[in-house]
Amino acid sequence: MAPGQLPDRMAAVVLEAPNRIRSEDRLLPVAGPGEVLIRVRACALCGTDIHAWRGNFAGVRLPVVLGHEFAGEVVGAGGEGLPPGFRCCVENLITCGACEFCRSGRPNLCTSLESIGNTLDGAYAEYVSVPAACVVPLPAGVSFEVGSVMQTLATAYHAVRDVGRIQEGDRVAIQGAGPIGLCALAVAKAEGAFVAISDTVGYRLEAARSMGADAVVNPAERDFAARLEELTGGAGFDKVIEAVGGSQDITLAEACRIVKRNGTVVVMGVFAGDKTPIPAEEVRRLEIVIKGARGRYAGQFAECLELIAAGRIDLGPMLTHRIPLERAVEGLEMMEEKKDGAIKVILEPNGPSGV
Repeated sequence: MAPGQLPDRMAAVVLEAPNRIRSEDRLLPVAGPGEVLIRVRACALCGTDIHAWRGNFAGVRLPVVLGHEFAGEVVGAGGEGLPPGFRCCVENLITCGACEFCRSGRPNLCTSLESIGNTLDGAYAEYVSVPAACVVPLPAGVSFEVGSVMQTLATAYHAVRDVGRIQEGDRVAIQGAGPIGLCALAVAKAEGAFVAISDTVGYRLEAARSMGADAVVNPAERDFAARLEELTGGAGFDKVIEAVGGSQDITLAEACRIVKRNGTVVVMGVFAGDKTPIPAEEVRRLEIVIKGARGRYAGQFAECLELIAAGRIDLGPMLTHRIPLERAVEGLEMMEEKKDGAIKVILEPNGPSGV
């Protein structure tokens, strides 16, 4: 194949049904009107991918090529301002622009939402075609692998700033030091908050320490609520961010115990079902505010990239593994089972991503 020439076919990893993933050789996608073809240089595995794989995520349409967190370079049909070689990350949410939520500036609640890597083929592949409007330029010095986790960071950014309205001086507790919890930690610290974070996995807590956590607590070793009560002198936290989700049935009740009167609990974790208990009487009596956080607003990828480029946020400690495309299932298992120190695993479908 001549330099610069694109192949006719590519490798992809397809989720066919719950618990059934296979590798596939398929035709290279063709960029349609208003689309660009991206050579995927880095694709971050996500907890949502695990939920979809295990059949616990309703927002997926099967069969589908997974991969909604990715970065790469434009290689075809770039159009004005997007020449071949243009370094970028990609906003995976595609909105209608016409519903009441899109018109009111809340596209994350779009009633006709599509999602690259969930309802449309994503970046567990060597190439992917995406709307040009979803392309976000990577600043000089920001690597492909860091760019690939902007979806996680921007989701946490929205939860911390828009939903939780966390600001300088707030006392914040974060439940869960996985990728989304660590990103929430990074944003909250950039805002000037005091942050305590909990997890049952020691190496995650070490990553949290290196990312600036003021206190880390392992509830398996010590009562979480009692330790956090010490940290606030019994007053409770101004804000609590639930970043665990899954099949947990205690985290929301625990959050309501450690938040202060009239404090705010932000639900950011993706839960496997709708049977999570909430202490309704405590919520009423203490006027606790419980708010959900989904996705992000337009422009927040770029805002997060500015924080990265300015050195105000460093995600390095959570980017733990880089693996080739054919090991995608192994990477999901590493994250699901919390093996080998895995926090965020990066697929490199076209070889080492470099910068």
